[in-house]
Amino acid sequence: MNPRAAGSAEHPAPPKPPRIKRRVVLTQLQRWGLPLIFLVPVLAVLGPLGPAHGEVTVGGAQLRLQVAYPSRTRNGVTTTLTATVWNDGATELSGVYVTLPRSYLESYEAFELRPAATTVSAETYRVFVGNVPTGASRVVTALVTPGRYWRRPGSVSAASAAAPQPVTAEFSTFNFP
Repeated sequence: MNPRAAGSAEHPAPPKPPRIKRRVVLTQLQRWGLPLIFLVPVLAVLGPLGPAHGEVTVGGAQLRLQVAYPSRTRNGVTTTLTATVWNDGATELSGVYVTLPRSYLESYEAFELRPAATTVSAETYRVFVGNVPTGASRVVTALVTPGRYWRRPGSVSAASAAAPQPVTAEFSTFNFP
């Protein structure tokens, strides 16, 4: 037998370690950050951080404009902005057009207007939708693909030769990275 082995007469066994209550030690930043790390995927699954659409409707004496727009988007995900123009007047409206600001559309990585713009100025894209009979509507769609994140204010206007005072719908889009 080895005379130096623990528990021998010359070398008694070491004492048992003291009982220490285990606890997690976190800094202030970690106390805030850890719940956020778990919260972000939950919010993404439930929808508050995902893509969403909004809708705004404005009306004038003869024209009514309804805009369905992306209120939240993600980089690289193509979504639609749809402007619908109704004739609420008693007579057919001629020369109806929809105007979209260049600053809003060109803030996207890519965009496409359907139907195509008939006039492009320094500030706007103008899409001619033709004559609109009483009670009828016309639709203009913009396919937009964001490339940068943050908030974009936008607007869409509609007018006609018979109703030159435009009706304008204002909105904003937030793009997540």
